[in-house]
Amino acid sequence: MFRGSVILFALVVNARTIWQALYLQTISVETAVIHFLIAVPVCAVLLWILRMTFNRPAPVESDELAEEAGAPRSRGARDRP
Repeated sequence: MFRGSVILFALVVNARTIWQALYLQTISVETAVIHFLIAVPVCAVLLWILRMTFNRPAPVESDELAEEAGAPRSRGARDRP
C-alpha cells in the first residue's frame, strides 16, 4: 500500500489533468485516471529517493566504536580508583 504522502504528491502532480477531466471536460475521466495510476508509482520512487537521501544514521559514540573494534574502553576521570 502507498503512503498518504505519495497519494497527495501524485494528486498535486496530476492536478492539471484532473482539472481538465472533471471541470473543463476536455479529456476523458478514464485518461485522467490512467495518468494518475501512472503517477503514483513514479511519485513513490521520487519520494523514496528523497527519504533515502535525507535519512542520516544516528552518530555512533567513540566508546561504541572502540568496543566494536575490540579495543579496551578508554578510561575517563570517573573510572579511576
